[in-house]
Amino acid sequence: MKTTVSDNGQITLPQTLRRKDRIRAGQKFEIERLKAGEYLLRKQPEASASADNKGFVDWLLACPEKGWFQPVPSESTDTLFQENLFGEEPQPRRRRSRKAKPKTRIRP
Repeated sequence: MKTTVSDNGQITLPQTLRRKDRIRAGQKFEIERLKAGEYLLRKQPEASASADNKGFVDWLLACPEKGWFQPVPSESTDTLFQENLFGEEPQPRRRRSRKAKPKTRIRP
């Protein structure tokens, strides 16, 4: 395949190559000069979520205070919120009754 270098020194990869290799705008490449007139273009791996969080788990595990976490059942989070912020005893939740909706008849 042939391509042209623009006035800015940019090279456009043909659309067929971009589609085959799923290349999108903004992706990074490494270019290496092999010899005069020959170049090697390598797509750099994209940053993954694990790369973004690198060291985060180690940082959490390095916490000097061990065993402080106490899991809270998900049903009780609203209760805890009321008790801690408002100093109130939690009120029992009211259940909504499901009333049957009247059926509407369409008359011809």
